[in-house]
Amino acid sequence: SLFQRLAIRPGNSLTEERAAGLAEIGRLQRKVLTDKQQGAKLPTDYEDFFPLSGIEKGMVYYSLLMPDQPVYHDQYAYFLSIGDIEAFFQAFELLIGRHSILRSTFHLYDFEEPMKVVHPRVRVNREIEDLSALPTSEQGRTVERYRSHDLHDKFIFNGELLWRLKLFKLREGLYCTVWTWHHAILEGWSNLSLWVEMNDLYSRPDLCEIEAL
Repeated sequence: SLFQRLAIRPGNSLTEERAAGLAEIGRLQRKVLTDKQQGAKLPTDYEDFFPLSGIEKGMVYYSLLMPDQPVYHDQYAYFLSIGDIEAFFQAFELLIGRHSILRSTFHLYDFEEPMKVVHPRVRVNREIEDLSALPTSEQGRTVERYRSHDLHDKFIFNGELLWRLKLFKLREGLYCTVWTWHHAILEGWSNLSLWVEMNDLYSRPDLCEIEAL
């Protein structure tokens, strides 16, 4: 298996192991590109592609093994004060541009090895569900219904993005954000770092303008 081929062998330095790993990845990439059937499964504008790591495979396969449980299906709800919703989405798109993992899709069935494909850009869903006309209790029930549905909407690792962002408008300037992702692309610490960076981008419109150029 790929995992066995990339396993660290006694006496080898990390530099040697890294070189061996990159060589193995290069070999698999060439195999895909020279195989018409596999190569046709790559999107025309892909940025990069490489095999899933052993850890990624383990989390993906365990999720598929336990489809009725929210295994590695992480969901967070945040109350956010957003004065300029257009600036929020602009900052979020820049965040995606900075981090290739947010532009990556997993493909278990298209290639001989399970692959991760990095896309140069992804489309952000800007739809907002406006609950501002509802009483607070009904707002809460609506959000909870969505959260329950979202936990049962499993990732299938067949080319879809492994995160979802849903915004509910509670009142002018106040939103509830349900942020869902698979643990194979993020964990708790990196998720926190991501939202700290998101806050910095949103609060720095000058930075957003520079990066958008």
